[in-house]
Amino acid sequence: MQNRECGSRMNILVGCLLLACLSVLVIAGCGGDRKSEAATARTESAEVAAPPPQAPTASETPAAQPATPDAGEPDDTPAPAQPRVAEPRPAEPRAQAPAPAVQPQSQTGAPAAAEVPAEEPPLPVLTPVGERRPAPAFEATDMAGRPVSLAGMKGKVGLVVFWATWCRPCMMEIPHLVRLQQSYGKQGLSIVGLSIDRRGMAVVKPFVDKHPEINYPIVPSGLAAADAFGGIASIPTSFLIDREGRVIRMFVGLMPGETLEGFVKAALQEAS
Repeated sequence: MQNRECGSRMNILVGCLLLACLSVLVIAGCGGDRKSEAATARTESAEVAAPPPQAPTASETPAAQPATPDAGEPDDTPAPAQPRVAEPRPAEPRAQAPAPAVQPQSQTGAPAAAEVPAEEPPLPVLTPVGERRPAPAFEATDMAGRPVSLAGMKGKVGLVVFWATWCRPCMMEIPHLVRLQQSYGKQGLSIVGLSIDRRGMAVVKPFVDKHPEINYPIVPSGLAAADAFGGIASIPTSFLIDREGRVIRMFVGLMPGETLEGFVKAALQEAS
């Protein structure tokens, strides 16, 4: 009888031990699954958070275009649509010097320091007169049928600009030229635009009609004048001419408006 009781107790004890071992194994397995799930979640989060690589972008503002007509003006195809030229900014009126005012005094009785006005940037240095070559003589006719020539610029500072209706940098330069003519025309600046479009009036007139803000003469056929200046390789190309008909400087490509204005101001202030 005692042996049977001992055997039953042993069976119960062994059963309890087996149940405990199974519980430990089950808990360990659950913990491993949770760690694997957490690691997987962290990996997916890192992949989502990483930004995609971006390709470098190139500049969209060309400085100049080849002057060969094949680059933008085929013979048998209609002229491409022209980009809209920005409206020129009106000339800013010069501020009159204010009348001298009584300087305010500080609490100690001493006059307060007066504000120093901002100085304008220095004008660029021009080519010495002795090193300038005479500008080539040319004669042309503008859109209104009026003659345009180097002799007609005598006594004025001239800016001869070679351009074309299919040239994007030329379109971007037009607002600067309009502003220069508006600001310095009364001081003696004379701008003329000579188109090198092979189709001449057929493409230049519709373009000018769409841009009435252009306030300087436009020559629809400037190829002969371009040959007189030695040929034009890139456009826009401009020649700054002094009051005596000598070339001060040649500008190739789209120039910053401030740079072009500085040379114009220096040429206008120069004694002839």
